[in-house]
Amino acid sequence: MPQSRILAAVDLGPHSRTVIERALSQAAVHDATVTVIHCAERTTDGLRSLLAGFDDPALVDARVVEGDPATTIVALADALDARAIIVGASNRSFLEQVFRGSVTVALSRRSKRPILVARTPVLSDYRYALVAVDVDRPVAPVAAAVRRVLGPVQAEVFTVLDSAIRLQMTVAEAMPDDIEVYEKEVVQTAYATLIKAAGEVAEPGWAPRAKVAEGVPSREIRHRMEVSGSDILVLQPEARGVFLRALIGSLTEEMLARPQDCDLLILPAQA
Repeated sequence: MPQSRILAAVDLGPHSRTVIERALSQAAVHDATVTVIHCAERTTDGLRSLLAGFDDPALVDARVVEGDPATTIVALADALDARAIIVGASNRSFLEQVFRGSVTVALSRRSKRPILVARTPVLSDYRYALVAVDVDRPVAPVAAAVRRVLGPVQAEVFTVLDSAIRLQMTVAEAMPDDIEVYEKEVVQTAYATLIKAAGEVAEPGWAPRAKVAEGVPSREIRHRMEVSGSDILVLQPEARGVFLRALIGSLTEEMLARPQDCDLLILPAQA
């Protein structure tokens, strides 16, 4: 059976070394090899200089290629049958990402492979993954993908319910019995869904935890990251057309655009 491959895409910016270090760390977890790619208009000595400080047998290939970065990276990842694509944090400001676009956002829309965004220094393997899920979509495949991509990292499946419902009930001075029904039918059902999914993917010595919160998703996710001590956030965007993305936005793209003190794992979009 051929050894699996990890593709590390670098732009020779300040985060490039972190990208390669994380790729090698993940390669060690999966007994994989690493290919490094840099998209440029012409061959440069920059990639050679970057790799000079690495002496790891897992790093087997490095290429400088021309073309649109997202298109080129996806094509090479497919050709290599890469386990994952690892990229770094964007060097562009929030406004530049909005108006000029982001390579990572483009990858998240096009790639059928997991994308790991390495934003923090590589001090160790990942310890705790917060897996943000939507209970209206299948949860077990997301949790299983986290185990498959990150290895036996501790994981927590986490969902955020819309707090507007409870607020409306409070404003309407709903009876205690009505609030109890809401608690049972919405909150407890969501929690039961997560528990069931965690049980479906559990293995000896490994099983995801489950947590439900109410509020604004991006805000609650950040809070839960701090409380749980997570060092990587896992998201799976919903497959949407350009019009819907412009109209209602994307949680994944929002989290990508804002600086975070954690790495991100973006799973292929779910229809």
